[in-house]
Amino acid sequence: MSDYIANEQVIERVMEKARIHGAQFLPSDANRITAAGPFTSIDHVLAECETSFRQLVHLTHLDPSSRVLDYGSGIGRMAVPFKFFLSDAGDYVGVDIMKEAVEGCQKRFSGEANFEFRHINLYNKMYNPQGSASCEDLPITLPRSRDVAFMFSIATHLLPGTIEPVMQAVSSALRPGGELLVSFFLLNARVREAIAAGRTTRTFAHTYSDGVCVDVKETPEGAVAYEDSEARAVLEQAGLEIVFTAPGKWSSPGGLPICHQDLI
Repeated sequence: MSDYIANEQVIERVMEKARIHGAQFLPSDANRITAAGPFTSIDHVLAECETSFRQLVHLTHLDPSSRVLDYGSGIGRMAVPFKFFLSDAGDYVGVDIMKEAVEGCQKRFSGEANFEFRHINLYNKMYNPQGSASCEDLPITLPRSRDVAFMFSIATHLLPGTIEPVMQAVSSALRPGGELLVSFFLLNARVREAIAAGRTTRTFAHTYSDGVCVDVKETPEGAVAYEDSEARAVLEQAGLEIVFTAPGKWSSPGGLPICHQDLI
């Protein structure tokens, strides 16, 4: 309980600063905010990043000296709380496939020596249709130095053939003992029963391949779900050990989930 209270105090201090000073590190153009995700305003972005930051603080060994990797950094929403959390000993690397978003983050964080943003030109039908279809040389050329990596609402847009090299690249950036927190849409017997009973926010009615279903057949990258066993296999093949899974609100609305998507 004492750890929980201490963590909550840290979160509140960081997010108080983020609410006061964070807008300068986010796009001023509302259209860019809404195009980057289901956000309606800067306040909405900050509320969502508080939820994700809370998950990281409680579920990983994150501390101010941590070296972190944000795969799918987008408009920099998760960089904002880290601006007010990391010490000079820590650093943040954000990676994204949307070039305009990366360039915007590079400008807004240009005065922050321990913040770096990198563009990878990886194909995605929704977010980077002009990108390279090849994943053979995924350019996350980081030494094995990251203490904590996270992927929020990224694996949920990755199809087979792409998710494997991405996970391998992220895993390769972790130091021995480093941690990855990643969100998925996971399918299993409990979830399928909930889908059949109409208790989920998505149905994933279309089979894409063995162990993989999508919500909308025409745009499969829009929302991708993996069988529990398939997701585990992808992570384990990347050299990652699964410590826990937590169900998300999308399939467990009556429980006490801490995220809309499932967490591993």
